[in-house]
Amino acid sequence: MNDELGTQFFMDQQDQGNVGLALWENGYVDSSEVDSITGHGDPKNKFSRAAAPCSQGAGYTSGQTGQFTINKRLTMWLAKDTAANVGYVIQFHIQNPLKMQTSPAISIEARMGDASTLQGRHYLWDSSQAKGSTTVRPGQSLDFLPSPCTEQEAMVRMDKDTASVLCCTSCSFARGAVAAGSLASGRSDEATDGQMTTEGDAEPLKIHAPFFCTKTVGQSSPYPCANNSITVTITANTFLSANGTVITITGLYGAIAPSGVMEILDGPNLLGHHLHFAAEGAPADWTVQDNRTKGQGSWDNDVKKLTLYVAKNTDCANEYVFRFQVINAARQQGAPNIQIEAEWPGNSKQLFEASQEEALRINSDAMNHDVVTALDLPYAKPRDTAALRIWGLQFKSHAIAQSSPYPCANNSITVSFKTNIPLLNTPLCKPQLTLVGLANAIAASGPLALSDHTSHGSTVAMFERSNDWSNGTVVESTWYNTGPAQSANFLVLEVWKSTSADEMYAFQFLVSNPAGAQDCPTTSIRGSGCGDICSDDQPSGGGCTASTGEGVPSVMTPAGGSSCAMHVEQLMFTSFLVEQSSPFKCDNNTIAINFVSSVPIFKDCSPRLTLSGFGSVVWPPAGTA
Repeated sequence: MNDELGTQFFMDQQDQGNVGLALWENGYVDSSEVDSITGHGDPKNKFSRAAAPCSQGAGYTSGQTGQFTINKRLTMWLAKDTAANVGYVIQFHIQNPLKMQTSPAISIEARMGDASTLQGRHYLWDSSQAKGSTTVRPGQSLDFLPSPCTEQEAMVRMDKDTASVLCCTSCSFARGAVAAGSLASGRSDEATDGQMTTEGDAEPLKIHAPFFCTKTVGQSSPYPCANNSITVTITANTFLSANGTVITITGLYGAIAPSGVMEILDGPNLLGHHLHFAAEGAPADWTVQDNRTKGQGSWDNDVKKLTLYVAKNTDCANEYVFRFQVINAARQQGAPNIQIEAEWPGNSKQLFEASQEEALRINSDAMNHDVVTALDLPYAKPRDTAALRIWGLQFKSHAIAQSSPYPCANNSITVSFKTNIPLLNTPLCKPQLTLVGLANAIAASGPLALSDHTSHGSTVAMFERSNDWSNGTVVESTWYNTGPAQSANFLVLEVWKSTSADEMYAFQFLVSNPAGAQDCPTTSIRGSGCGDICSDDQPSGGGCTASTGEGVPSVMTPAGGSSCAMHVEQLMFTSFLVEQSSPFKCDNNTIAINFVSSVPIFKDCSPRLTLSGFGSVVWPPAGTA
């Protein structure tokens, strides 16, 4: 009650009551053997099933035998005389019910003469009756009771506040309080959220449906096969109870962790919010000590679901932040449609029968991805914080050059690259690089030696694996020389040591050029086994289930001119002179040939020079010179 207004005029009993208090009756069990469940007042009050055969609390349970009846009412007796035509204001505090409901019909009854057998009872009439009327008016059955229920309550309907807009209701479907509205304004008394009905939020005991007004999920890493910290932020418009509330987060496609107990970590503000959860439900007997281990959840890796049993009550409209650790899938995918729901919010499991659970739960709804926070990673954008958005592999730099354009020459090919993601060698990811398009390059099929390019440190070590037989290492680079076509000759490298994102790597290997001249071919580098592009990305129904199978290709940036890999120059004579020593017939004649070639001519290339047009030369015999 408001101490400055009506408090001094009312008390909780007839004659000898406590001033400033009133009698609150919280409910009854329909059994003459069981005391009423009351807040403040006389515990001897009974509620007889014979006198009131209809329950107003369908679905409720008191945990005691008998049918439970919700019959909440407030009774006050005068502590001092009031004056006519003066307004009196009282206030009292209650806890709202859990079920969504429209504002009930609230009535008031005032009686005089209760304490006297000589005086007739004088009932308060509404404005339709003449002032001073002493006609006894019977009570009315509450209109929300099913027929033929005849419980009678107070007589005069109270007017409700339809105009006020409450403060402090940002945790609501409208993100703020609403006054009464009309069907024409888009309001509906069938609104499933319980708020956008035609009633205003100030109308007493109008109750919204329970829901999460904040349900955000984000991540720490978009890298394939990387450890990923998933951050969950939730705020509910009701408290969540350690005696039955269960939160379930589903649709976490692309997350990998062992099924079973999962450690729940504190949020970044270190407020201990993770300690509100456990991996198992509350004891069946709520009166015994709760010895559950807090800071845990239950993970199902088959269906990608996290179950959190509330182990410590939360507060209504308070924000809670916690994290859990998973490993990202190996393939690229968009952010999946992650859902959250809660069974038995508030203390509903203690008050309601099991059949009522579906009507009371916070229904499954899509969580909002964090698209605001920026990750401190190369190439990251705010949208990359969306939970389980996994990047595909991209080559951010990819160049190739050669040391020699000459036919049949030994040719050192230099390859450099950097990627947007680390190429992680894990039980889940086995990255592989393939260099294709080296037209007509000649090398023996099988292992191919690599060397580091001096300007970019130790790259070859990426491709080294331990050799258990020799207690050394083996470079896993294999040349496939299956034909003359551009796609037939290729180099495959297996990444055994994880790389870093946005770091340049370079290596060299030796091939032989073909004898024939050719233009610079198109070469590509392709990555697979880590960050493969998904060919059927289904983030709302299971994430990526198939990849292209060929990895991620990127056309190499060629060096210019003769440094372009596998460009082989044409053999040309830049100078050619032939002369003789004698012009006389039948004289011995020495023919001298002088030439300059545009490229070196290597013996290993099996070169041959043929001179023709010598006419009637009679000696030496054919085949000798």
